[in-house]
Amino acid sequence: MRPARWIGPAWLCKRPDRHAARPHTRRGTRPVLGRAIIYALIIVQSDRQWHEAQLAHLKEHGDQGIHDLTLDFLRVVPGLKRTDRLPLVDLALPALRRMSRAQFTRFRQNLVKLVSIDSDIQVFEWALHRILIHHLDAAFVQPSARTRSAKSLQQLTGPCRTVLSFLAHSGAATPEAAHSALEKALDSVGRVGIDRQSLPGEPATLDALGQALEELARLKPLAKLRFLQAVWPVWLPMERWWWRKWSC
Repeated sequence: MRPARWIGPAWLCKRPDRHAARPHTRRGTRPVLGRAIIYALIIVQSDRQWHEAQLAHLKEHGDQGIHDLTLDFLRVVPGLKRTDRLPLVDLALPALRRMSRAQFTRFRQNLVKLVSIDSDIQVFEWALHRILIHHLDAAFVQPSARTRSAKSLQQLTGPCRTVLSFLAHSGAATPEAAHSALEKALDSVGRVGIDRQSLPGEPATLDALGQALEELARLKPLAKLRFLQAVWPVWLPMERWWWRKWSC
């Protein structure tokens, strides 16, 4: 993968729009451009039938000028190789850290809304959301003082359900394929002592998936290993699908 700097300032300055004259301040990419980059990366992942609704949401709920800037990036991002899109996140992060707290709150709400409009969370959307939240929460959210005691699998049935639902639905070409993958997942976790009847198969939201992973990080070491071994047969086909999609 080429470094983010290769695709950054020079790429921004080539944008054929009225904003390209001043894409940067002395401190780097402007925060509004960082937000527009991320919004464009999310929207381009959705089917075209949802783009109008996503852009309409930004026009109503986004910061001033963000709708037009996102449109500018949407004219360019689809022409990039999929593997060249992640460096744009590296480019945007320093700018996003310079948002005000109110801008961060609005940005996070808009991010979740844009993903939820098409009701189908893609692997890239989830990964992008986790990268952003990991880096930005450290700057804008006070760390929790809650004691984080180790948990067993039986104590974390809900988070297990959420992660399994995501794995089952990601990359599935049809609802039938998703159901088959979920059945395989339920059989797998049943072997480590989780009641499959307590694991319905609804797709997870971004926030729910993130919270579930944070909870599962609290598993006791042996329990964590058992869970990973159980979901591996479900994850492997999805990983192959993801690699085919993003290596093209």
